[in-house]
Amino acid sequence: MKDLKADEYQLKAITYGNGPVCVLAGPGSGKTFVITHRILYLINTLKIPQNKILVITFTRNAAHSMRSRYLRISGMNDSFVTFGTFHSVYLRFLKFFGNDINLQNENTYLNGLIDEPEFDFDKILTDCYDMFNAHPERAEYIASLFPYILVDEFQDINPLEASILKLIINKNSNLFIVGDDDQSIYGFRGADGLIMKRFINEFKMEVIGLKYNYRNPYRIIDSSQKVISLNRERLKSFKPVSFARKNGIFFVKLFEDELSENRYIKEILKNTKENEKTAILLRTNREVTHYKRLLSDNGSNKEDLNGKISNDIRAYISFSLDHDRKSLIRILKNEEINIPHTVLTDSDIKLEDLAFKYVGKPFGNKLYSLNKNMNALKDLSPYAAVLYILKVIGYERFLIKTYIKDELNESLPIIKNITESSKECTSLKDLLNRLYVSEEDEKKNSPNICILTYHASKGLEFDNVILPDVNEGKVPQINIDNDKNFEEERRLFYVAMTRTVKNLYITAIKNEGNRILLPSRFIKPFI
Repeated sequence: MKDLKADEYQLKAITYGNGPVCVLAGPGSGKTFVITHRILYLINTLKIPQNKILVITFTRNAAHSMRSRYLRISGMNDSFVTFGTFHSVYLRFLKFFGNDINLQNENTYLNGLIDEPEFDFDKILTDCYDMFNAHPERAEYIASLFPYILVDEFQDINPLEASILKLIINKNSNLFIVGDDDQSIYGFRGADGLIMKRFINEFKMEVIGLKYNYRNPYRIIDSSQKVISLNRERLKSFKPVSFARKNGIFFVKLFEDELSENRYIKEILKNTKENEKTAILLRTNREVTHYKRLLSDNGSNKEDLNGKISNDIRAYISFSLDHDRKSLIRILKNEEINIPHTVLTDSDIKLEDLAFKYVGKPFGNKLYSLNKNMNALKDLSPYAAVLYILKVIGYERFLIKTYIKDELNESLPIIKNITESSKECTSLKDLLNRLYVSEEDEKKNSPNICILTYHASKGLEFDNVILPDVNEGKVPQINIDNDKNFEEERRLFYVAMTRTVKNLYITAIKNEGNRILLPSRFIKPFI
């Protein structure tokens, strides 16, 4: 490891000997670099057999990316190190024991890259936990197979995933977890950043902080730390250091109204360099559509709006006929029903079953009503179907709630054209063909400009980041009801701030119609 270009903190984590370790890895600190070189160190220096190492990530893409990067730095074409998500790994354990596979052949079955399963993810977790609880000898056997377990993005773990992990950890634990509790932003999925703290205490883990930030200019680091340091439950006691000591631009501006704010954002976009990537990050999906119109040179996004409305209406009709996953995901986004897409794994999705699964949840009734509407929709004529989507299902209300005045005016002829066109259709299938707009035409965005939610930006980085509408009621959201959720809102804003490599622009408005708005409490130190 003599020639390894790692800083002192990365090197300490990579070359740690045996025993449990927690690596606190903030934005831009090189966590993937550390994990992949840690695997290499275990194999080449500590002489750990490859098939004794298990690497767990939270997404399929992360697992593939981690494995590819490891193979690249190791110079190998293949490896017996196992990479997979929690769900894919735990499913493999269930299959391993449930199918009475010969334990002597475990390496050919358990090792390698495990792909994401097409199953009910919640059931995988509960079944796996129940199996290991009922058969502790099975958990011990898995622990003997994988004495070295590395987990990425540990702050995103939920209690059940953590409970299973505890059952399969070797008594002489060599658990290596990497995460940042300041970036724990998936509470709505059950994630709990405090699990990291409990693991540290329970397993008496060595804690190593990666103190250098290779992404953010020092001005961004300083500002984002002023935001996140107000959270009470934090593991990091150190302030990250900007490795390159870059300055960067950091602006916080208040505008009288939305029009003034929009002009400012357009000016930023116009003046960005062609080879730079810029992101507009927003708290919810609701704002994303509005900001897409800023990407066109003339300030109008009419063609994009046509594609959006056509494909939205098409999704309702398509799902009523075929129950396809892609259409349902689009519908659920419009209806603001936040079901994890990983639950929607069947090729023929039954809304009735989903409504039953989420009975008692805030959106359980929405799913029940949606199911009734889909059953009614499939038997209507094309013209009646369009009117049903607009009036009964409430797509018109969605447009009014989502778009500002100019866009609503643009939407009227689009809706009228669709309605009139539906009268000429002989069937719903015929209407589907007429409504089709390709994804390329719908997404006529500049390749160097992205519009994403704060959540979707996690793990990404951009040359320039714009955070508009940072007002109370939006950031943090108005319905925050306890300190735990409020601190997650603060972490979410911190994640958004730290996506930039160069410049960060934050804006808020003072007036919205007749309402007086206040800037978010998160940006008060900078005003």
